[in-house]
Amino acid sequence: MKRIIILLAAVALFVVSCRRNTDAVSSAYSVSYPVVKITSDTFFTLLQGSLLPANITATAYDTFYKKSLDSVIQRDYSSVNMNVPGFYAVTFSAKNQAGYVGYAYAYINVVASLSSMTSLTGRYKQMTNGDTVYLTPKVNHAGDTVVGFYTINNVAGVHSSYDSVSYITAAWFAQQSNSQITVPTQYTGLGLMTFANPGCIVASADTAFQYQVINPDFGASLRVFKKF
Repeated sequence: MKRIIILLAAVALFVVSCRRNTDAVSSAYSVSYPVVKITSDTFFTLLQGSLLPANITATAYDTFYKKSLDSVIQRDYSSVNMNVPGFYAVTFSAKNQAGYVGYAYAYINVVASLSSMTSLTGRYKQMTNGDTVYLTPKVNHAGDTVVGFYTINNVAGVHSSYDSVSYITAAWFAQQSNSQITVPTQYTGLGLMTFANPGCIVASADTAFQYQVINPDFGASLRVFKKF
């Protein structure tokens, strides 16, 4: 009789142990990154020595746990130096209870002078193939032009008459002066793109900008665009 009781106890212990292991597996976290969104203006061009913009706002939402993470948003301005002209990113991040972090960015373009910075808006010819691209200024939430920020409708200057239109995608960049632009790494319609050797020149008869596109769909040749 004692042997039967001991055997039944062992079986019960084994069943409980199996249930505990199953419960442990079922409580494993799924990979789910919070969605962080900038809800204010995203692009700012400010004079050297100005104060940091205080009106950049963001929200964060956990799509797995279906709840707001606004209260845990972290704002990182550490890379921004308002006393040195240049292009800077402000990072907004939020971590969910599983430890996964989501990010969003606002961009600050610090310039030495606004009055001496000539607009690059207009039509340009890609000097390799002669195709036309367009630079348009970015606008803020109110619909006002953001000085120094531009969208190019065809970042690689792909010739639409004989190249596939699937290679035509927009991108954006920032202008710091009449001789300097910054084209940041960004996601486009063709995935992640990085850029090298950016530059521009502003002259009455020779306004142009240039960069290399680093992306598997394109060669790394220097792309030069001249205004006409």
